[in-house]
Amino acid sequence: MCSRRGDWPNKSSEENVAASRETESFRQVVVCILVVEDDVLLRLLVVEELTRAGFQVCEAADGEQAAAIIEEQPAAFSMLVTDIQMPGRLDGIQVAERMRTRFPAVPVLYTTGRPDVLAHVKNACPNEHVLEKPFAPEELLALVRQLLAGKPSGEAGISP
Repeated sequence: MCSRRGDWPNKSSEENVAASRETESFRQVVVCILVVEDDVLLRLLVVEELTRAGFQVCEAADGEQAAAIIEEQPAAFSMLVTDIQMPGRLDGIQVAERMRTRFPAVPVLYTTGRPDVLAHVKNACPNEHVLEKPFAPEELLALVRQLLAGKPSGEAGISP
């Protein structure tokens, strides 16, 4: 939590200005999450919840669009949230592979409404998790925060 200059008691105005400059010199880390979901309403819900929680969000409607965004992105994404099964040439697993080729440490949150596709993710990395649809916004945000905090898969875990 940042304090405003006037909130620091017992300091001269010069000390307040110096402390304010020091505080401003620390850059806040920008968290940018790529959301890939072919269901328009679900994508809008996920983007809205993440934005409301303070995250920067890029979105893609399919794997091809996501791949193009990943290639064009000048800086690393903080996280990938992707549906597993989508129409087109690239599914969510392939999108994650492309993301990891460019940004190896990015955590991935897979979403799916089909438990039978979970077998495709059984060799998941420690910073991956599968969230079954339907899910509550609170559940999504909790998992995003866990993965961004670097919790191992045993804590953020791959759900069966």
